[in-house]
Amino acid sequence: MSKSNNEQEHAAAAPMILVKDLEAKYPQSSQSGQSGEPVLKGISLQVRAGEFVGLIGPNGSGKSTLLRVITRALPLTKGEVWLMGEDIRSISPRHVAQRLAVVSQFQGGINSDFTVEEFVLLGRTPYLRRWQLVEGRHDLKIAEQSMALTNIIDFRHRKVWQLSGGELQRVLVARALTQQPQLLLLDEVTSHLDINYQLQVFDLLRCLNEERGITILAVLHDLNLAAEYCRRLILLEKGTIFAQGPPHEVITGENIRRVYQARVDCRLDPITQKPHVFFPSRSIDPKRSLQCKIHVVCGGGSGIEIMRRLMQEGFRVSAGVLNVGDSDEVIARQLGIAVVEEKPFSPISEQAFHRNVAVISSADFILLAPVMIGHGNVYNLQAVVEALKMGKPVVVLRHGSGFGQQFDFTENGEGLEWYHRIIQEGAQVLEDLTELLPFLAHRMEG
Repeated sequence: MSKSNNEQEHAAAAPMILVKDLEAKYPQSSQSGQSGEPVLKGISLQVRAGEFVGLIGPNGSGKSTLLRVITRALPLTKGEVWLMGEDIRSISPRHVAQRLAVVSQFQGGINSDFTVEEFVLLGRTPYLRRWQLVEGRHDLKIAEQSMALTNIIDFRHRKVWQLSGGELQRVLVARALTQQPQLLLLDEVTSHLDINYQLQVFDLLRCLNEERGITILAVLHDLNLAAEYCRRLILLEKGTIFAQGPPHEVITGENIRRVYQARVDCRLDPITQKPHVFFPSRSIDPKRSLQCKIHVVCGGGSGIEIMRRLMQEGFRVSAGVLNVGDSDEVIARQLGIAVVEEKPFSPISEQAFHRNVAVISSADFILLAPVMIGHGNVYNLQAVVEALKMGKPVVVLRHGSGFGQQFDFTENGEGLEWYHRIIQEGAQVLEDLTELLPFLAHRMEG
């Protein structure tokens, strides 16, 4: 009996999440035959009971991958992950689901004929006994409490597919609460919602954290939301921890410049002492930038910050070829950028390639982001070569790493060969966004 009591005391004193020297990578690519570089390297962190911790960092820095490892959706290759004092490799999936719940970002309607109440009740699945198909009275009471807390009880009998984005996101939070978790993991839950819904969702999360004591680890894209709601931040860069601590120590102009490759102004609110990020005024004459069209060749999140900054400076921007649903395609549409698109999860067709070349022919500059190249999108590098043949100025952004084997997932290094050809035929190579804008300003003045 004393051993059991000691185990319970140890679990109560242990961090909710403890990560030690973690390394993780995705399974071998069937196309490339490469095992792949680790996505996370040497990650060590802890989240204690009652904390509200934010994971921030550029696209591809490993934020969502870290959540996948913690939830056992992706196996770790080195290191340890402990959940409430127990090694996650020793906990059954059912018991993991009874301790933590995951809410992912809303990316479109859910094609389900469930009512809201039926959908929320799915959160009780980890507690159903074997062969138990119907929730009991206790389960229904918990679901009702969760719906009341998230302010969705008035439309409990509506179909899920009839909901707006903000309503659906609250339903997803209600389903997670119905699991009665001690820990909530959130993966960019408000990235596709307007500002009103974003604030509603985060006000709810703060209430759950402060009044219900639910521990929260959240991946956030918006740095100002992260600073406003999180008590501690962990900043990731290329699969490693760059900085962690209170928001005012992590969100600084120097940290953002080094990690996001963007110049911003960070100012402390005089009352809350929380940092807020402001974009500086345009560095390029808007009359000149409006007359200039830049075509961005990107994909997989490599073009998000590039497109946002170019739009902020007033340039006319196009992008392609991008698969529908790709993170760059989603953001480009939100920014009102014209996109040469391809079907979801499909290789770029010859027809899309020719459409891309046609758009390139009307652009003033072609910008190649540090995008990963595989069999499906090698046509994009060929389109850049076509731009050079037309005499178009081409800029290649390295983002400090260049283009090497870690970016080339084609067979026999075809992507690397096309990349080197682009450089040899006269493309201008720049390190990052901080070099791009002065370069464009100089070229336009000339």
